[in-house]
Amino acid sequence: MPKTVIPTEEERRWERAYRKKLSWDKVVKVTHPQDCFPGNCSWVAYVKDGKIIREEQTGQYPVVDPTTPDWNPRGCNKGCVYSRVTYGGERIEQPMKQLGRGSGKWVPISWDEALDIIADAIIDAVMYNPQSIILEAAVEGGAIHCATPIQFLTTLLGGVVLDAVGEISDVYLGLYATFGKHHFANSEDGIYKSDLNIIWYCNPVYTRMPGYHFLTEARYRGAETVVIAPEYNQTSVHADYYIPVKAATDAALALGMCRVIIEENLVDWDFVKEQTDLPLLVRMDNRKFLRESDFGDGSGEVFYIWDSKKGLTKAPRDTLDLGDLDPVLEGSFEVEIDGKKVEVKPVFQLLKEKLEREYDLERVREITGVHPDVVRMLARKVASGRTSILLSWNTAKMFHGDLIERAMCLLLGLTGNWGKNGTGIRSWCVVYEFDALAGIVTSDPLIRESVQGRWRRKYGRELTEEELEGFSQGIQFRLISQDIPSVFFWYFHGGYGEIWDKIDLKDAGIPRKIGDYIKEGLEKGWYEYIALPEKDVEPKVLFIVASNPLRNKPMTQHTYLKKLWPKLDLIVCIDYRWSEAALYSDIVLPATFHHEKMQFHSLPNPETRFWSFAGKAVEPVDGAKDEITIVIELAMKIAERARARGLKKYRVPHGVTLEKVNKLLALHEIGLELTELPEEIEWLMGVERDYESIPARVLDIMKRLKEKLDVMGLLLGGTEVEKGVKKVEDEDVRNMLRDLVRVCKEYGVIAEDVTLEEIEEKGFVKYEGLGKSVYGLNNAAHVEPDKTVVAFSMHVKDKLPFPTLTGRAQFYIDHDWFLEAGEELPCHKNPPAVLGGDRSKYPFILTSGHNRYSTHCITFVNELQMNMHRGEPFVYISKKAAEKKGVKDGDYIRVFNDFGEVIVQAKVSSLPADDQIIFYHGWETFLFPNARNLKSELSAGLIKPLHLAAGNDIAYNYGHLYYRFVNWQPQMIYRHTCVDFEPLKPEELEKYGLKGS
Repeated sequence: MPKTVIPTEEERRWERAYRKKLSWDKVVKVTHPQDCFPGNCSWVAYVKDGKIIREEQTGQYPVVDPTTPDWNPRGCNKGCVYSRVTYGGERIEQPMKQLGRGSGKWVPISWDEALDIIADAIIDAVMYNPQSIILEAAVEGGAIHCATPIQFLTTLLGGVVLDAVGEISDVYLGLYATFGKHHFANSEDGIYKSDLNIIWYCNPVYTRMPGYHFLTEARYRGAETVVIAPEYNQTSVHADYYIPVKAATDAALALGMCRVIIEENLVDWDFVKEQTDLPLLVRMDNRKFLRESDFGDGSGEVFYIWDSKKGLTKAPRDTLDLGDLDPVLEGSFEVEIDGKKVEVKPVFQLLKEKLEREYDLERVREITGVHPDVVRMLARKVASGRTSILLSWNTAKMFHGDLIERAMCLLLGLTGNWGKNGTGIRSWCVVYEFDALAGIVTSDPLIRESVQGRWRRKYGRELTEEELEGFSQGIQFRLISQDIPSVFFWYFHGGYGEIWDKIDLKDAGIPRKIGDYIKEGLEKGWYEYIALPEKDVEPKVLFIVASNPLRNKPMTQHTYLKKLWPKLDLIVCIDYRWSEAALYSDIVLPATFHHEKMQFHSLPNPETRFWSFAGKAVEPVDGAKDEITIVIELAMKIAERARARGLKKYRVPHGVTLEKVNKLLALHEIGLELTELPEEIEWLMGVERDYESIPARVLDIMKRLKEKLDVMGLLLGGTEVEKGVKKVEDEDVRNMLRDLVRVCKEYGVIAEDVTLEEIEEKGFVKYEGLGKSVYGLNNAAHVEPDKTVVAFSMHVKDKLPFPTLTGRAQFYIDHDWFLEAGEELPCHKNPPAVLGGDRSKYPFILTSGHNRYSTHCITFVNELQMNMHRGEPFVYISKKAAEKKGVKDGDYIRVFNDFGEVIVQAKVSSLPADDQIIFYHGWETFLFPNARNLKSELSAGLIKPLHLAAGNDIAYNYGHLYYRFVNWQPQMIYRHTCVDFEPLKPEELEKYGLKGS
């Protein structure tokens, strides 16, 4: 037997050293409050000597639905790097001032000096016009810290807050046009219950790692997965079917499937009649819905069907339940209007005629490249079982992405595939109890009755709770101008108008130029109170907080830097890292990072069923402050500098006035009309405001983050506000979070017996409901303790009407602009030539998507993440295209079009189509050899002007087409741009200090 050798203590020194290295002083449950939807992964941070040494997944989620796999462990490679980012070289550690904007010459300054400079610039801007203060709102970093404080301060100053989601083009406008909302999603485990999962404009292997296992597990259960994409992406490897489709032609593919479903009688007829507008009658003389108002003084929101027994009949408007009605879907009928015979047809009949006329399967093959047999196979699979579509934000960034989304929804509608387990199409649904002003109208019985009475008298019906809450938000944002659609800022001040007005969009099926639509929308009053800053008000101060507009918007090299930046007296960036925007700012303030402050995840949502908590694991790096503290100190500095300059009052031209209140709230309709504004409303949001009260008002709002700001109480003179001020401490933040937990319990979001301390210890809390804000209501879902969450289950089970013009899923949009453009029904259109319609000059399509190793640009410049990406930006090109151009893997190429050129490394791959270049987004512009980014250099950043369509009723226009925060609005289009490429010449390589192959 061999002799046992026991190591001596000296020989075991290495072991003790290794154990010591892995030891820790404490563990803290954390999360990463960022826009990595659905996110909400709970992590454990291990802390030693005051620093985080590593992170790992909590992995302790309980079983929710015993018929589905559990949720563990949740977390991905993007999340585990955040402890490194906390101490990375990209951190900003002290206030910095740039000596000449864009010079790169920075000097450190004290916090007091920085706040002095900012406060004086703000006061100067306020004296000129408060609208000249612009906030590029936060899309990362957490609502309590990054978003809420600076938005409140900007609003109190009378500044303009740009809509954060519209700024990054994340509104699903096709879903919104169809359903009257785009905030809805099943819980991720619902994927497991699908028979067919279609992954369309999505790459979950890259972008949904924590929940991807549900897809794999569904396949073990027998479900099939289909990937539809131009490229053979990373998810395609794991699919049952990969369907290559020509870029931006997906609407034609979906409509081809719809034709097959109708021709082969695979339609779910009962579902179509109940849930959709396809039975509603349309006049053939003007192509508008047949309305009660056509026959006299009736409602413009009461529509008609042709019943198989009764003939012409009003469609139910307060419910989707048809009772004994049996709408006829096909045929032509006559009605008498003003003594004349008018032909009417059901929308379904018009759809069928359109599909037969325009979407023959050979024509579909010509457009999409997909064989008719494949179209038929897919159509039959969709119709034969529970089908879900996994959609990402690609379509939101495409010119006709709304048409693609509408066609996808039509495919699901024809086959009965929403509102049931394993069905539907995902958007994003946020349980937004952070909305401190949610429900300010619906919570007041007088205003509630005013609004409902208005609808009863004008439209002959009452609003649903979902509609009422949306309407209240529309009023709220117009009343105090809290957030506005960015399009007017881009057009009049950002430099985009000069570019857009030169572009003819007729080749894309848009009959007029963008400026014509903007002019008409403004002249008709569709954007009264929210088209800010006004055309003749020059921007003076720009705040950039946890955002990066020079990277996240297209064409900024030609617009913002050349047109907007010279107008600005001061640009302030508040961030934890050096971004492109920071490098072009005047003052940079260092903010704390995720693990240095306490908060909840900023995107609580039903997809994950768990809301993650971020404990404060470590103290901030030297010099950094949390955003609440920064905003409070800035507010105090503004008051201090105003006193020093002998200033007491300031004027906000777009503030609350008697006329504005009475017009928006229509109080006279219930016999109430204000004759004067109470003192409290004046200093809070009136025209005349008080510098001295700014700090107290900001602190008061932050301390009562989740107590509803009783605007109506203020208006009616019944509410006082605290006017004292003190520094915000960690315990104040904890109290805010306790208040948030309390309100969430009151609204049924979480269980009654839950405490903040329990959530902090566990790292997450389970949802029990979706709250009362419009975002939660939009999901229209029953939430049961041990079941998956199914969006639209209230529409299907309870027959709750949709918040659309017709109260149904609406595939026919009879707004004048849509009729003029031929988009009343879903259809396929080519993108404009300037983006991708004309391939003769630039034969390649530049596409994009979310990156594998970073959430947007948040961690891209971290050394570890850079090493995962070749250390620099690159694009994918096909082997065939590379051979034709004489390019090898690793070579540097010039990608170019009429707008500019970008130098970038080529990655030769079998993934792209031969006419495709793939650029996964997130790279900072300064990482490119010629400091030009594909996103900000090569696309015109167009908007689709039909998304300005609205109507004349304040805050509630053409049915559901009206602006409210993070909903219906134009957003910039930059994907599927036409480009070409060529290898760099030796002298060019030398110029940029690059090496050839």
